[in-house]
Amino acid sequence: MGGGTKMGGVSIYDREQAPPDLIDEQPLEAAAWVYRQLQALYQDNALPELARRSYYMERDARRRHAWQQSDYKEAVKWELSRWVMRYGESPYRVLLTSLVVVVVAALLFPLTGGIQEIQAGRPVTYSIENPDEAPWWWIGRVLFKSLYFSVVTFATLGLGDIQPIGSFARLVAGIESILGSLLAALLVFVLARIVTW
Repeated sequence: MGGGTKMGGVSIYDREQAPPDLIDEQPLEAAAWVYRQLQALYQDNALPELARRSYYMERDARRRHAWQQSDYKEAVKWELSRWVMRYGESPYRVLLTSLVVVVVAALLFPLTGGIQEIQAGRPVTYSIENPDEAPWWWIGRVLFKSLYFSVVTFATLGLGDIQPIGSFARLVAGIESILGSLLAALLVFVLARIVTW
């Protein structure tokens, strides 16, 4: 490919009104194929930015094709890949998803039974039973402790000095711990993928 070669931004198959003589039944599947070929062409010619863009467009065409074909299992898989990591292209999306998980869990802990900390040999429970009647300083303290516990749980550092109270709080802690491990592994995958482009 010479320096004067210019490619269009979108495959003709990707357009809503693809000419009927160009592709009869599956324009999104054809678009995915074209983007895959462009990706290989760009990689062979040391154009990593264009290869990444073609990769993203191929995955996006596959996602839209899955929705179009009512293949909901594949469509949801592609949507999660798109929103959580931008199809393996964005560590910032993984970090943002991690932040959302930590904050949501921190907000759920006080409402699902709370957390308990041992201070001076006595258990102190941090929960909010009725947010309308709780003083603002107590709500702030409970949310701070819940955020601390949420970060520790997400990072799978162990329960340590604070424990969840009740079945629902334990369930939230377990789910957050699993998501923390998965998102940490996903972050490593995305970072390694970016380095190898």
